[in-house]
Amino acid sequence: MRKTLVLALMALPFVDFYLLFVAAAYLSAWLTLGLTVFTSVLGFLILRQQPGRLFLSIRTNLDQGLIPTHSVVESAIVMCGALLLMFPGFVTDILGLATLIPAVRERMAQRVIQRFVMRFPDSPPEQADPKSSRVFDGDYRRED
Repeated sequence: MRKTLVLALMALPFVDFYLLFVAAAYLSAWLTLGLTVFTSVLGFLILRQQPGRLFLSIRTNLDQGLIPTHSVVESAIVMCGALLLMFPGFVTDILGLATLIPAVRERMAQRVIQRFVMRFPDSPPEQADPKSSRVFDGDYRRED
């Protein structure tokens, strides 16, 4: 599995550039260049606005008392998709655009969460007995 993934990642730039040359031959060099620049700018704009959406989503989830795991994973997927859009090539553009489709992004986020993220219980942890706690409550005042 890992060898296949490594080989696919190594072959990706070559396949992308080959498809760019094929598209330039069939369409035109200017149209291919325009599409490449357009998707790069689109990826840049998405990557630029995503952190603000991430922080807003995290804050909303925390205000509701939820752990923002899903929001963080979805935002990471969108950021990876935006980076893929910034690379020249049609294969990376298709993969990057796929991350912008909500149903695809949702399924990817669920798989990432199931595979990599620890499951937390829905209920908050029980409070420790104050007598057995190592935290000392006190006041502090500086006198100069």
